[in-house]
Amino acid sequence: MGKFDKNTGAPISKANADKKAKKWKDNKNKKVETNACFIGRDWLEELLSKPGCTGIWVNFGESEDGKSVEPFFIAGDVDGNYIMSTETKTSTSEVAISNDIINDSTECPPDCPQPL
Repeated sequence: MGKFDKNTGAPISKANADKKAKKWKDNKNKKVETNACFIGRDWLEELLSKPGCTGIWVNFGESEDGKSVEPFFIAGDVDGNYIMSTETKTSTSEVAISNDIINDSTECPPDCPQPL
């Protein structure tokens, strides 16, 4: 079982990050163009402020045209469960929106930072 507390994760070196990013960008079998995504601090804080939150799940979906990865972010608890309202969990509507699942990040390309 994974670790789901506030200390999960660890820093890595820039050299290691560069190596991982290059491997991803050079992957000829990659079906999507997305190399990175940016999500605003306000949304991260919104998720982190949920009662019982110890971290954030980053889930990956694919755009309708299949050209980009679309991450969506959900608060998680110490047991690894998603933190969502009952209304969010039980909704089957594609138009029902809550602050439990955050998407619509800025994607690279086209909006990319300077290279690492």
